[in-house]
Amino acid sequence: MSTKSRKLVEQQHALDDFFESLMRDVQEYAEQQEVVAADPAQSSPVLQAKPAAVKLQEIQLEVAPPPLRIPLPTVAPPVTEIIIPAVVATPAIPAKTETVTPVIEEPPAWSRHPFQALLFKVAGLTLAVPLVDLNGVVEWRADAVTAMPGHADFYLGLLPHLGKNVALIDTARLVLPADRLPDLAGDDPYARISRIVLIQDGYYGLACDAVADVITLQPQDVRWRTSRTQRRWLAGTVVAQMCALIDASAFAQMLADRLSPQAFRE
Repeated sequence: MSTKSRKLVEQQHALDDFFESLMRDVQEYAEQQEVVAADPAQSSPVLQAKPAAVKLQEIQLEVAPPPLRIPLPTVAPPVTEIIIPAVVATPAIPAKTETVTPVIEEPPAWSRHPFQALLFKVAGLTLAVPLVDLNGVVEWRADAVTAMPGHADFYLGLLPHLGKNVALIDTARLVLPADRLPDLAGDDPYARISRIVLIQDGYYGLACDAVADVITLQPQDVRWRTSRTQRRWLAGTVVAQMCALIDASAFAQMLADRLSPQAFRE
């Protein structure tokens, strides 16, 4: 509020107080007059003095009009300057795309020289396993297999062999492509399987329909896979026989990791 406006307000308050004081005096005089009219003996010489009454009457006539109200100038409230910061457009940051880098793996050590592999069949599909990773082949004996309730359907049970319990795997249910799985609908593996191929020091047995030949392969006879982010068990493809070459160590590790069948197929 400016100094001038403050002074005007103070003057208005002073005038209001003055007029209120005059009105109180007039009211008290009127009350005293009513008392004198009722009991003249109680009147005082001062109250009965004629000149004084006239003077008070004159004062009453002068103050009879309503109090003068001096309009105050409208004082606008101080304006506070509001500074709105400018909005600067931020360029959109493109979403970070996570790039999956394929794992480049060297072919197994045994692949650097000529090696032998055993061919066997599962549900009409030919597979090959290097003899260096092979621990033997045994006949399928259904009566010697101990079932394992609560396990996945590709676990056939345990087969005792040379003091070990071999975990039997229905190989066809893991390696067949998804479009070939309907071929196993209603299939009885106990009637289909005839041999067990032992890997990983005899801890796992790959059930197969039949065992074929042992072949000798040169490194250039195999189309090796160097990126094995999927189907880690597949080391490569034998070109002449058009069959899958199994990396038995990777196959056993996937079984030990309890991976789903999809991890074997896809």
